[in-house]
Amino acid sequence: MSVSIINWSDAMKKFLSHCFAVFVLAASTAATELLPEQGHPDTSGWDKVLGADDLSLAIIDNPKGWIWEAPGTLRSEVQAMLFSKAEYENFIFDLEFKCEKGSNGGVVLYCSEPKNWVPHAVEIQVLDDPSSKPSNITCGAFYGRQTATESAVKPLGDWNHYTITCIGKKIEVRLNGKKVNVIDLECFTSHRNPDGSSAPGFLPASPATLPSRGHIGLQGKHGSGSNWYRNLRIHQLSAVEANELAARLFAASPATPVDPLVSHGAVLYDKLACLSCHGKNLEGGTGPCLTDAVWSRGGSDADILKTLTDGSSAKGMPAYGALLPEEDRKALLAFIRCRSQGLREVKYSVYDGAWPKLPDFATLKPVKEGSLKHGEVLSLAPGEGLAKFGLVYRGRFLAPTA
Repeated sequence: MSVSIINWSDAMKKFLSHCFAVFVLAASTAATELLPEQGHPDTSGWDKVLGADDLSLAIIDNPKGWIWEAPGTLRSEVQAMLFSKAEYENFIFDLEFKCEKGSNGGVVLYCSEPKNWVPHAVEIQVLDDPSSKPSNITCGAFYGRQTATESAVKPLGDWNHYTITCIGKKIEVRLNGKKVNVIDLECFTSHRNPDGSSAPGFLPASPATLPSRGHIGLQGKHGSGSNWYRNLRIHQLSAVEANELAARLFAASPATPVDPLVSHGAVLYDKLACLSCHGKNLEGGTGPCLTDAVWSRGGSDADILKTLTDGSSAKGMPAYGALLPEEDRKALLAFIRCRSQGLREVKYSVYDGAWPKLPDFATLKPVKEGSLKHGEVLSLAPGEGLAKFGLVYRGRFLAPTA
């Protein structure tokens, strides 16, 4: 970041505002084509989550539990689970389901352990309850956690349509064209839900600590009736798409880092139990707060990466260079940086003179240079003593959304 303090013309301000408006319009248009404001997306070009009709991309716990009733249509006749082999983060999952009387199923997200999925995942309920009053166990609910805003499920025997958008710890659920649920898992830190209800003890104790990456699963027959699923499609979001959709879908919630590298770093931070020492959000625990810390070798990206690679015997931190590939260490670095607060590493340069328009300061020699100390604010103070001057600040700052 470079900030030059000089008087900008109104024409330049209007030009920059126009450029910014055009950029935002282009981004918004692309995201709206991907996921319309209402209803469901066009998934004709999206990937098949479980592969072709041979379930080549699926993990199946009971092969006898799933039957191909028609091309692309699965029926579950006994209790069984089905998971994607791939793990996903920042995605839109689109599917259709049908219920028989007495049926009970679910869509499972962010699953880290398919063989023991219940305490390690989030479930969106699939149920045959078109006339039921919504609760946290009816169709469209996050099972045991958050009630759907309305009952939008169709009568028994009709196909229903889910579009589920997952970005970081935030998830939007659309059922038959209606937005019926939006959840922020960061708000669910115990078995006591934010609305005061208690979740069943077998569910994750703290959904807020679940990784925002994992397998996608389908719960088969879990009642007296069968379940059907078809048209299972997924679109993995680019960083640009995820940022724009997060701003549109979850504008009322705090911004969540959605860069894929950051998301992967967050998963590693949880799996490596870094939070036991440094806190869930790097706010500190038994170890130091890292949101605005100068690490043992300094505060630059290279310094932090070197600390992650070599470890710190004095602080009991392992040398991750021997444990993790460089890509994973860079993901941890990205997660640490995304939690950094305020302006960082701010330096200034003062130039003596007066200019009718903004000069290229890189071609000029400063008369004074320095760095701001922690807690100091941007001001004109470095130029004191000069009648006319230009002042340039350079540094780093956190921009949590595009």
